[in-house]
Amino acid sequence: MVNKNLKMSLALAITSACNLKCFYCKASGENLDNALGTIDFETLKKIIVSAYDNGIKNYRITGGEPTTVYYFEDLVNYMMNLATDITMRITTNGYKILNYIDVIEKYKNRIEVVISVDSLNEYIGDIKYDKYLSDNIINITKELLKREIKVRYNIVITKENINKTPDLILKSLDLGVNLKLLDLIKHDKYFERESLKEANEFFENSYQSIDDIKEFLRNITDRYEENFNMFVSTGIPMSGYFKGNKFIQVKDSNRGSSFSERCVNECPYFNKCQEGMFSPFISNNGILSISNCRNTKIRWNLSEMNKEEIDRSFKEIIKLFSNTKIYNNFEFSKKEIKYPVEFDGIDNEMRKE
Repeated sequence: MVNKNLKMSLALAITSACNLKCFYCKASGENLDNALGTIDFETLKKIIVSAYDNGIKNYRITGGEPTTVYYFEDLVNYMMNLATDITMRITTNGYKILNYIDVIEKYKNRIEVVISVDSLNEYIGDIKYDKYLSDNIINITKELLKREIKVRYNIVITKENINKTPDLILKSLDLGVNLKLLDLIKHDKYFERESLKEANEFFENSYQSIDDIKEFLRNITDRYEENFNMFVSTGIPMSGYFKGNKFIQVKDSNRGSSFSERCVNECPYFNKCQEGMFSPFISNNGILSISNCRNTKIRWNLSEMNKEEIDRSFKEIIKLFSNTKIYNNFEFSKKEIKYPVEFDGIDNEMRKE
């Protein structure tokens, strides 16, 4: 039985292409298995129709950078005209977004533009932040807001930017945007490093607990909600801080995450998983999976399926999301991160445990 209170959002990573090379991202962006390229538009439309027919009404368009894709405007028009209750979030670094401002404005009541902004300046020490609050981003934001288009900034908190984050939050709120703060989540092969050992060291050296910013948030906001999940009710629980008509949503991996019984009982990666079941996810190769899930047994190659088979795949994944429970597989502290993982040979090693 499907949980009627379940909030579900389907992420569509339509491309791996991006105009930036952020230090904590991989070349394929959010896509599975370092897959490169762009999903075929006709295949994507077939998937979206099936997802909607199975009750999914909220969508997150991501990549890579989705505004690099030649059919981006056609995609927005297609989805907005498919049904009047479909809503969309566009996750972008701002690149080319003004090229599509007219079509976004046309459907502004159902679209939110989410811009990644991780720093006030391009450099903090010797770390380069491609996604920072540049004059260009400020001007893009002002133009979107002038047209009454909803804008939110996503800020990934690290040790490198934590001291600058309060100023970034204040300047962002002054601009009139909502915010979402996230800590680093460790993914398999997520970081572009020469070795997995370096990837682990990078995470351990850069991870910053969001706890260290919460007192600041309490001091500058009017009220707080322990659970503030707008589009997704699974995954890492999110909280909300409110200042006037603006909000700051906090996604804090210290709070654990939701998992299905199948994750707990069957998945060999369960004790190594940090984000749990956040949302269904379509990669640029047409594969349906759970966002960031490494278990290849919970994947469906929709590009090779007909409508009936795609429908059945969505029913199966929605059923998994309908019965979840919060587990906390990780112990974080300010001084130490206990993360017992080396990804080389993990399949065989984990099955021995």
